[in-house]
Amino acid sequence: MDASRQILIWLLERYVLWAIGRLGAEDEAKLEVACPKLRTLFHAEGSWQEVLRAAMQWDTDPAAEIIMIWKKNEERARQHGEVIDPDDFARRFVGMNFVPDPH
Repeated sequence: MDASRQILIWLLERYVLWAIGRLGAEDEAKLEVACPKLRTLFHAEGSWQEVLRAAMQWDTDPAAEIIMIWKKNEERARQHGEVIDPDDFARRFVGMNFVPDPH
């Protein structure tokens, strides 16, 4: 997997975590520091979220849909006495919705 694809996947996972309110302070700080490089890499301006939205060429911001799916899955898990790991949710969500299989 090339470096820009790895960066994009990492960013998408952080975006999902940010959308559901589970982005850690350490990752938030990393993203703020990396933002100027991300702007250059993806030829976009703004916050890291805006850079990602531009890089993905999203017509609409998917955050509301991500939140809705998170809450639905969280409730379903709660009904079964389980807890969803936010990082696992982010990885799965990104894999199923944003990143095409490279094969």
